[in-house]
Amino acid sequence: MGERARIRYAVVGLGHIAQVAVLPAFSHARQNSELTALVSDDPAKHEKLRSKYKVQRAYSYDEYDECLRSGAIDAVYIALPNNLHCDFAVRAAQAGVHVLCEKPMAVTEEECENMISATRVHLSEHGEDPRRLKLMAFGGATVASANQCPPR
Repeated sequence: MGERARIRYAVVGLGHIAQVAVLPAFSHARQNSELTALVSDDPAKHEKLRSKYKVQRAYSYDEYDECLRSGAIDAVYIALPNNLHCDFAVRAAQAGVHVLCEKPMAVTEEECENMISATRVHLSEHGEDPRRLKLMAFGGATVASANQCPPR
């Protein structure tokens, strides 16, 4: 059996949950995951956390779409305030990037539906069956994933 590629992640939002739970967890997931980018508007957090976790790429929130288009990531872990989940998740889905999102998924049912719809549209546009979309509660995060889709 061939070696499976590691999924390359950007962590979006570098607040408390990201620093005490999300970022440290990457050290336990080295077989299948790689932390490749950080997204935040705080230059001090960029400097400190890039050094601590040996991450080469850092983006501001204004550069998020550039991060998504860079080809350097396969998935985002959204650890932002709840009211920002929908916007950042939809943009990732539209860019063809897998989304893991801290709970709650969004602030309203409509935002949740928008997030799901964006993922289904992307799957359909790329010849994938949108019924393969999985929404799972996993360790405090909502995971929207296309089952068995390999990293780009």
